[in-house]
Amino acid sequence: MDNFVLTGVVGATYPASSPYATRIGGTTTAINAAGQRYSEFGWSTGRSRLCNAAFVAAGGCTDAQLGTWLPISLTGILGSGGGTSQSYHQPAYQAGIVPASLSQMFGNEPMRVKPDISLDADPATGMLVGETQTFPNGVYYDQYRIGGTSLASPLFAGLIANAGQIAGHPLGLLNPAIYALNGKSGGINDVVPAGKQDQSRADFINTISDAAGFVYSTRIIDYEGPEMFCKSKDSCARIDMTLHVTPGYDNMTGLGSPGQNFLSLITGKP
Repeated sequence: MDNFVLTGVVGATYPASSPYATRIGGTTTAINAAGQRYSEFGWSTGRSRLCNAAFVAAGGCTDAQLGTWLPISLTGILGSGGGTSQSYHQPAYQAGIVPASLSQMFGNEPMRVKPDISLDADPATGMLVGETQTFPNGVYYDQYRIGGTSLASPLFAGLIANAGQIAGHPLGLLNPAIYALNGKSGGINDVVPAGKQDQSRADFINTISDAAGFVYSTRIIDYEGPEMFCKSKDSCARIDMTLHVTPGYDNMTGLGSPGQNFLSLITGKP
C-alpha cells in the first residue's frame, strides 16, 4: 500500500510505477544451514504489542490499555509495496500474466501493476551490518540487522550486475526478459500462501539495555487482514490490506523471487 501513511490513498507511486522501472517487492526468506532457500513468504508482518508498565512509561500505550494486546499494526514493521497505477497503462510484458482483477482495478483499461519481482526484505531475515556507533557508554563498533525493500533492491541490483558480467554487455530494460521467465523451470520462485508464521519477541524498550524494561510483541508473518495505519500518533485508520499473496503474479511479491536458473536464463549462458 504505497504511501498510505503519507497520503491516506492506496495506490502505486512514481517512479517505481513507471513501466521503464523494475519495481522490487519484499519477501521473508528462510535459509537453512546449508545456505539454501528453505521457505519464503510474502513480506507483510503484522505486529501486536503487550501494553505493560514499561511500555506505558515509554509512551507506547496508556494506563487504560494496561494488560491488553494492542491492535495489529504495520507501523514500525512495514511490508512489501505494491499496487495498481492510475497513470500508466499496462506494458506489453505484463499482458496475459497480471490478472485483470489487479490491472483493471480502476476501470476497463488494464494498467501497470507493481512489483515485478521480489527478494528478501524482512528485517527479521535480513542482512547483518556493522558500523561504529555512539552508545551511552562510548563509541564503538557493533552489528545489527536491516531490511526493507531498500535491502531487496540492492540485492537485486547485485544480481543483475552479475548477469551483466556473465552476458558481457549491458542488459538494458530488464522487465520483458524477467516476465519471459514466467513458467520456466528454475527461473522464478512463485511465492504462494503457506499459512501464518508467528514470532514472539522480548525487546529492550530503549533498544540498548534492559534498564528501562522490555516490550513484548507477537509478529505474524505473511499477515493479511485488518491493520492499523497511522499518519501520526493521533491520526490512525483501520483498513483491510489490499496486498495479497496468490499463486502466479500477485501485488505483494510480483512474479516471485529469482530462481536457481535465473542468471543462466536471463543471460542465455550456462
